[in-house]
Amino acid sequence: MSKAGGYRFDNTSIAIFARVPQPGQVKTRLARGIGNVGATRAYSLMAEQTVRRVSQARLAPVSLYATPHSRSALFQRWRREYGVALHQQPTGNLGRRMHHVLGQCLRKHQAAVIIGSDAPALTTAQIAEALQSLNNGADAVFIPCEDGGYALAGLSRRCLRLFTGIRWGSSRVMQTTRARAITSGMRTCFLQPTWDVDNIVDLRRARRSGLLE
Repeated sequence: MSKAGGYRFDNTSIAIFARVPQPGQVKTRLARGIGNVGATRAYSLMAEQTVRRVSQARLAPVSLYATPHSRSALFQRWRREYGVALHQQPTGNLGRRMHHVLGQCLRKHQAAVIIGSDAPALTTAQIAEALQSLNNGADAVFIPCEDGGYALAGLSRRCLRLFTGIRWGSSRVMQTTRARAITSGMRTCFLQPTWDVDNIVDLRRARRSGLLE
């Protein structure tokens, strides 16, 4: 561990993407099964659980990147309670935002990863494995999701091509990204897949697995 920060990977950083939990603005597919209020509550629980687990693991400095703004009282509380830095996400589609944030992180650290706030099955051990891969010389690392996307993206050097021209939300996100990484000559690690919560079936799975406190 670093004597200065107490982090296992003090030369890296972790960015968590989260949306202000407002009914009708988060987890719209999940809301079809349990309503907007229920979906918002479930999302808030997953997001806070993610922030708490990742910050308490002391793997690396953690930042919460919020959208559409960072003024949420809930996010401000998480900043105080969990010691995470709080920022507003840049504008643009998901790929543009991820590329921009990773670039910001890489100006201060040798490597960085981004995770979402709706994948309760993503463990801190998996995040640590991703950070270790980057420390071992990988240019990029991904943890795929069963639905065709990914739950974690990490870089030790920027590559805009990994984040442009992607049909975000489709079942081909990881497949397209994998092909881009290979043709771009990136030394890339693809770790064991996980899953996130998009609908009522996923939520029931998380509850059965004891992943939601």
